[in-house]
Amino acid sequence: MNGKIHTQFHWDSEKKVISIVNKPLLLEQLSERRTGFLDAELEDEFTGKSAEARAYFFSEVAVVAAMMYRSLGYSVKDKYMAYNLLCLNEDIDCTDKILDMNGDVAARVPKRFSTLGQKELAYFTNECIMLIESLGFQVEDAEIWKARRRNPEKV
Repeated sequence: MNGKIHTQFHWDSEKKVISIVNKPLLLEQLSERRTGFLDAELEDEFTGKSAEARAYFFSEVAVVAAMMYRSLGYSVKDKYMAYNLLCLNEDIDCTDKILDMNGDVAARVPKRFSTLGQKELAYFTNECIMLIESLGFQVEDAEIWKARRRNPEKV
């Protein structure tokens, strides 16, 4: 049987130790599949998002995305629904995959915004902006947005 097994590793930078999160479950899955090796890809350690990055995404990018989707005929209630649609866009694909018994993708679910790390959010935001602007909508640049937010009278 060939299929992916999803697990998480924890990196303790002080002790320089990598540990498996929920090791008993991983071992059970490996024994069921009779897998002789573990092929893994490691991701960067989670780093939190800044409040400014969150604010920029939801007060600028997601708002413009909602307008874009409405103009394309979608029934988008708010910027949070626009976020979900952006996640599901095949070019961006910011989703968690739900696997069936054979290890194939049965469904894609938008990732919860709170689980996005700093680098992942930056990449996702840039991908969203490229998509939105490719469809003819303008997203205010992050630096201009920050300056306007700090001092609205000068910009």
